Amino acid sequence: MCAPSLRDHFADATVGQQFRAYEGKPLAIPVEAAGPEAEYLEYHRTKVFGQ
Repeated sequence: MCAPSLRDHFADATVGQQFRAYEGKPLAIPVEAAGPEAEYLEYHRTKVFGQ
C-alpha cells in the first residue's frame, strides 16, 4: 500500500507510474527475510497516514 500523499506527489513522474503498477498486488517477501511486521504496518496506516 502506498500512501496517497506520496502517490499523488509523484503522479506525473515515472515513479508514480511504478507505484500504480504495484498497487493492490501482494508483496512477495522471501521466507528468509524478516519482512514487515503486521502490527507496524497497521500502526503506520492508522497513526502515521491516518487511514
